[in-house]
Amino acid sequence: MIKSRFWILVALFTFGFTNAASSANYTGEIYDAHAHIPKGVKLEQIKSIYTEAGVSGAGLFVKDFKDSNLKKVQKQLGQDFILFADVHKRFKTKYEVQNKRIKRMEGLYNAGLIAGLGEIYTDLSFAPFAPKGIKTDITNPDEVAYLEIANKLGMPVHIHHESPDADFEATLRKFKNINFILAHSGYLSPQNLDALMSEHPNLFADLSLISNRHFGPFKKRGVLLSTNPSKEWVEVLVQHSNRFMVGSDIGANVDRVKMLPAVIADYRVLLGSLPQDAAKRIASENFLRIFK
Repeated sequence: MIKSRFWILVALFTFGFTNAASSANYTGEIYDAHAHIPKGVKLEQIKSIYTEAGVSGAGLFVKDFKDSNLKKVQKQLGQDFILFADVHKRFKTKYEVQNKRIKRMEGLYNAGLIAGLGEIYTDLSFAPFAPKGIKTDITNPDEVAYLEIANKLGMPVHIHHESPDADFEATLRKFKNINFILAHSGYLSPQNLDALMSEHPNLFADLSLISNRHFGPFKKRGVLLSTNPSKEWVEVLVQHSNRFMVGSDIGANVDRVKMLPAVIADYRVLLGSLPQDAAKRIASENFLRIFK
């Protein structure tokens, strides 16, 4: 249940006014908080597609942990694109934290080469690169080691966790200086998200995949959050509009990258369903506040 009845009334009242007055799409700035740099796609092409989609900048997940390569990526993409790296390495049958990467985290962050960590997989049910899913014990000493550094530095951490449990909530409480961004909103319902965000002020979320009808796990069975959102989604997006961000989850291959304009076009329809101040926070302000 949404806890604040006052904000429910405000959301519904504003939602009704917005739709009665206009169904115009959102036309303001948009930043993409969740995207990957895939192999075989040139950085110039990625930047060009972002321009075509009308997106001002993005947070991109990279696999590289080398200073020189990160500098090259930054130089080619420009300051509106920030990079996030994973301290784990993905193998065909396993996903393991790399102590060498943990040791380099602080230097990369202080040098401005990475803006935080991500995408960290702690609870992944399925992906083409991990058909059997991924389960990571977030209380393991190796996992705690990089979270302690991130907490000391105030580094944001993108985390893929589909079933937030007691251990996850304990982690949120323990590392209060980390802004955790729940990838794909954890595939959760608006009620679940409201409960978690009301309890944990350092929990944020991106809306990638759950609002995307073009690719991803919900392509066949329908998205969780449509371009015509339910009252429940409107309520939680408005009440926690300082917590949500746009996310495309482009990557994997060039065909998926080319879908960015279509994904962003849907976001403009979705954001047009919300009060302008809430839409602006989700579209750009939260990204700029949290990451830049």
